[in-house]
Amino acid sequence: MSEAGEQESSDLAAEQLGLVLARIPHFIERYAAIALVRPEPGSGLASDDDILNPLEASQLVATCLAASTDYLSAIETLMVEDGEPLLYTFAQYPLLRSLLEASSMVLWLLGPGDQRERVLRNLRARYTESLEDARLFREVPADEARASKGFESQKRARAIVADRTGIGEREFEGQKMGFGEVVEGGQTASGDTTAKAAWQLMSGFAHSFTSRSRMLSTVVPILDAGERANRSAMSAHPKIVLFALNSAMSAFDSALTLVEKRSRGSGG
Repeated sequence: MSEAGEQESSDLAAEQLGLVLARIPHFIERYAAIALVRPEPGSGLASDDDILNPLEASQLVATCLAASTDYLSAIETLMVEDGEPLLYTFAQYPLLRSLLEASSMVLWLLGPGDQRERVLRNLRARYTESLEDARLFREVPADEARASKGFESQKRARAIVADRTGIGEREFEGQKMGFGEVVEGGQTASGDTTAKAAWQLMSGFAHSFTSRSRMLSTVVPILDAGERANRSAMSAHPKIVLFALNSAMSAFDSALTLVEKRSRGSGG
């Protein structure tokens, strides 16, 4: 593509970015309508909650939606200035990745049509949280007695659910959940075939990977005393940011839609 064509393409991407970012208040309003995640009697999510009690699926889902909305609000604050998109080389990507992960978690938990698989995924998520909490409290000063009590309570709750459902503890203990799997599962539930690639892209920027950052940014050579130096500066590439933003917001949109579906009193 010629330099003029590339500039035209970047300008179009920047314009589309503005349109996508302008939809954030709409999504926040949609979230506000279901923020408490109270499934109707007879709904699929209410049935999942009954089986998983005291580890209700709706509790995990509500946390993920609240986190997603926080990230979305922060993205708007960061990326919109006087109604125009404001792009950074790195800063928007960690927020976009977190939005994608939290939204994908909802899709991963609620996506399967098979209730047993949904219950198993919820148990795996709780087990993974327990492992991560235990590792954290080995390093961070905490009330050991309170933490120990909390771990034992979680373990008993998982055992109760396992006994009630006939899901053996070996099916979720040792089956630690990973966000690569979660994003891929969310991609399957939403039908967005770009989510896993977008997540990997954002992770590279979030971790300051040099090669990925340079390849996916606009690279400007730095001139010194009239000669080309072996140095360059990077700035955000609007098309790359648009790709990441579209994927993250699509996951949130799909998560809201799925929660609405699973919460309706029709066994959805």
